[in-house]
Amino acid sequence: MPDSLGEGLLIIQKEFYVGGTRERMDLLALDRDGRLVIIENKRDDSGRDAVGQALRYVACCSILTRSKIAQVFGDYRWLSREEAVEAICEFLEVDDIEEVEINKGASQRFILVAANFCDEVTSTALWLRDNGIDAQCMKTTLFRHGDDLFLEIRQIVPAQETKDYMIEISEKGKEEKGTSKGRQSNQRFWKKTLDYFKDRNLRLYQNVTHTECSTTATGTGIGGCSNICKKGKDEAWVEFHIYNSNWSRKKTEAVFNFLHGYQ
Repeated sequence: MPDSLGEGLLIIQKEFYVGGTRERMDLLALDRDGRLVIIENKRDDSGRDAVGQALRYVACCSILTRSKIAQVFGDYRWLSREEAVEAICEFLEVDDIEEVEINKGASQRFILVAANFCDEVTSTALWLRDNGIDAQCMKTTLFRHGDDLFLEIRQIVPAQETKDYMIEISEKGKEEKGTSKGRQSNQRFWKKTLDYFKDRNLRLYQNVTHTECSTTATGTGIGGCSNICKKGKDEAWVEFHIYNSNWSRKKTEAVFNFLHGYQ
């Protein structure tokens, strides 16, 4: 399963008992950067509480030390502490486990795997990503061809093709947030822009307030469609996003073609 998620992960434990709760997480893993990865696998629908459940696991795992992680891994693989440490070092490609920081600060990640996702789950996962929490949603689809079964696992949050772009935007946002002058400039710009929209009775923006960030967004009244207003150094623009994890490709194209007809 780790390879099918699109990256190399080292499984530390399965059905890991989460201290402080009566729950067991499906899988606890380590990525190549030494970050803990909590993986929750749902057989059908993600359920509305999937993100809350994952966040509880993330919080509980944030206190795991390097030594504890090695112990948990050793118990899972029936290894001595020395063998467990050696296997972790081999995975991380280091000679000494002291060379890498494992489970540093708030570096923990979580991956939700399900056949379908509620809108509440995907929107919350996207919001968490915008606020520095590495959340991923992987959608599974089972196909049958004759007597053979095939499982497709597709990353929907963040969309794979926009992942690098989102990272760049995130880094740009951090840089701007760290600059007082940039925050003040953004506030002035959005105040004037939103006042302009409201004066012209553009209803979509009536309840939007000015922000210190370079981006602001509003819904459209159509689930899965949103307007994203962005401010650059010398220009500003509006992006229209169509995204709903429960829509088929055919439905998404139909919505696009319908809106395109208004050009």
